[in-house]
Amino acid sequence: YREQQILPYANESHLKLELMDKVRELAREQNQEKHPWKNMDDMEIMRSAGLYVQNMVTGESGFNLAAVLLFGKPEVIKTCVPGYITDAIYRVDNVDRYDDRDMVDVNLIEAYDRLMDFCLKHMDNRHVLENDISVDARVRIAREVIGNILIHRDYTNAFPAKLIIEKDVLRTENWSKSRFSGPLSISNFSPYPKNPLLASFFVNIGRADTLGSGMRNLYKYTKLYSHAEPILTEGDVFRVVIPLDPHALASGNEANVKPIDANHDANR
Repeated sequence: YREQQILPYANESHLKLELMDKVRELAREQNQEKHPWKNMDDMEIMRSAGLYVQNMVTGESGFNLAAVLLFGKPEVIKTCVPGYITDAIYRVDNVDRYDDRDMVDVNLIEAYDRLMDFCLKHMDNRHVLENDISVDARVRIAREVIGNILIHRDYTNAFPAKLIIEKDVLRTENWSKSRFSGPLSISNFSPYPKNPLLASFFVNIGRADTLGSGMRNLYKYTKLYSHAEPILTEGDVFRVVIPLDPHALASGNEANVKPIDANHDANR
């Protein structure tokens, strides 16, 4: 796993450790104030999360790439992962370009917040009933989509991740460590950890669930939100299509969904 690569010259000055207070609060919220991170200092959390480690083969120790992705300053991340960016685009009225855009190049903790704000800004607010309780399905869908594009991405490739909201669909693309190529479904899906350190960290702060549950949640809340199923396609590029309208997809396929124009949406 590339995320485990130790960066021997990375130190605390390269990280935004002021985010640790937010991390502790999010972790406490997930475990009714009993989370072990509650009483740990910054470096104890980094070690507990596997972000500051010692290589048992070489003997070197230090922060790894996962630590820089989660807490790094933008200029530091660019040095370690030159192609890192998540391009968020809203395209409804100006279909030739875009109506709104956020090119997110900050660490994953801050990127999650910016992408969530972008989705909530441009998706219809539809509350649905879950166990007789009103919930915002838009938040649940955005959580799973954003978690996937940040956690399960192959950061060794410079392919820019994309999150595009159009009139009838939300679509994402990210480079992936694929094991096969083709559509995914609940019946044929076998969870595979692509960045286990990142995944575990997001689970600890409540921004992801255990491996495999994200796909089930995505199916569940997409059906509640738009009365249609999402389409997930595995390959070198992992693609997700979320219908925002029951008529967005024809007969459960992507017939009415235009492909993302790689040249048009490429990072400029």
